Amino acid sequence: MGGGAWSVLALRRESWSVDAGLRADVQSLEVWRRESGKIAAWEEWWPATSWSLGWQWRAAEELTLRSGIGSGWRTPSAVELFADGLHHGVAAIERGDSSLGPERSVTGQTSITWKRSNSVQLQLSAWATRIDDFIHLRPDATPRLTVRGAFPSFGYARGRVWMAGTDLSATVALSRSWEAIVSGSAIATRDRQGEPIPFAPASRVRGGVDWIPLHGERTMIRFGPRVEWIAEADPVEHDYAPPPEPAILIGMEGLAEFESWNVSVRGTNLANTTWHDPSDRLRYFAPQSGWDVGANLSRIF
Repeated sequence: MGGGAWSVLALRRESWSVDAGLRADVQSLEVWRRESGKIAAWEEWWPATSWSLGWQWRAAEELTLRSGIGSGWRTPSAVELFADGLHHGVAAIERGDSSLGPERSVTGQTSITWKRSNSVQLQLSAWATRIDDFIHLRPDATPRLTVRGAFPSFGYARGRVWMAGTDLSATVALSRSWEAIVSGSAIATRDRQGEPIPFAPASRVRGGVDWIPLHGERTMIRFGPRVEWIAEADPVEHDYAPPPEPAILIGMEGLAEFESWNVSVRGTNLANTTWHDPSDRLRYFAPQSGWDVGANLSRIF
């Protein structure tokens, strides 16, 4: 149960704008669990405030700059507080910590967008976050042996962490019928001891070229190949497997629009590459899925 109140202030001018916000919330959690053969209630209330400040400047017709800074918070879940046993979905032992409190973060970000008619579209952004009392799973030094067998064992921990990253997306029209697409993201995580955070997503770059044989006012056809490179993640202390090796995945995407009908097709990992996602908790047992092809048909009413 919870509630909150917020206020936003915005100032708009022809080429720039400023936005500011303030929010106050209160969240509660009530848990009923068995202790020493009896049912006991546990309840906690967490009040907190958060704020944000951002600005946007349109420096030229093609160029827009944005920056912002803000705070946030998150309460622990019942699992993070009281888990104590086998999590069947990921075949691992999890151990909670009832002393966990809310996470509190401060994030700064900035971005630049450049759009030149319909020939070039570029967006580049960078961000950095500091999170106090960040709640995350850490692998124990050894697996836990139970009557059902040995399982990887993890405990919920908290601590101050830093995260930073960049995101890039670019679209370049090579000609009237060909278009190049590139996107990528990079992320780095560190705790107070300078160690990476377990299960952080890997940096990746994705690119492709689309052929556009038809591009009218109400009709359009485009399709092309995709290549995605996934980087190797940083090693984590006591992890039960080494970081997954870098991977290159081959795919394709296609889209056709006819009046009010849309048809999209996509294929992923068409080369059937064996790879492991560092953010997947099942990577200890199995790789990611192989080739996959799908299609979607929709109609706009």
